[in-house]
Amino acid sequence: LAHPIKSKGARDFLSYPKFSLTAADTEREREKKKMEAACGSSVWVTSSLARSPTLPKTTISLLRTTHQHLTAFPSHSHLFSYHPPPYAKTLRARTASKPAIFLPHLIASLEQVDQTYIMVKPDGVQRGLVGEIISRFEKKGFKLTGLKLFQCSKELAEEHYKDLRQKSFFPKLIDYITSGPVVSMAWEGVGVVASARKLIGATDPLQAEPGTIRGDLAVQTGRNIVHGSDSPENGKREIGTASYTTIQFNLNTCNNKK
Repeated sequence: LAHPIKSKGARDFLSYPKFSLTAADTEREREKKKMEAACGSSVWVTSSLARSPTLPKTTISLLRTTHQHLTAFPSHSHLFSYHPPPYAKTLRARTASKPAIFLPHLIASLEQVDQTYIMVKPDGVQRGLVGEIISRFEKKGFKLTGLKLFQCSKELAEEHYKDLRQKSFFPKLIDYITSGPVVSMAWEGVGVVASARKLIGATDPLQAEPGTIRGDLAVQTGRNIVHGSDSPENGKREIGTASYTTIQFNLNTCNNKK
């Protein structure tokens, strides 16, 4: 229930109190500034104090200045003034030490673009898996820069697998590669060599992860569908060995528009 209030008491209650800055108030303002500098928080001064008609002009001016410098979002006139406020230097110093916004498409455009050599082996061509393999690389975001369907000769196969010449399975490997047509491709992209190796999977299909080409489509180690370069240097060498003269084309994808 509301209690009756005497008129004199009501006038005293509704009247604005008289404020004055004492030594304790000045010390309190210093502590607020120290806390703001240490914690990065903003201290708000209510605008009702600045509008108080009973405050002296010097006190109102001080409150307005304090409010302007301590608020998190100052007025536009102060924000775009020629002389930056003291907290602007602190804000710039703090943000300069923080990492920039991560923009993957800008970061990728600054990285080196590599090339890799992908060959669909005779069993992959015979089973009609060329489109499936191309689709997986395109979905990954790589660019197809060369393609050739041809019958691999024995000399070319020996040159291509010259690093395995000392292996016991080398003769069988040459017979397998020359047993039917192959599809040689050149792919381009950032980190394409390592990514292609992951897309292809382990040499042994039984050890290849599900989701990889060999893990999903191959069964035997000797017929593992596809070959991929193991380094950027070998990729350039193998692309040069394939010599795309029969069918060659270049595509500009949406990521490479100028």
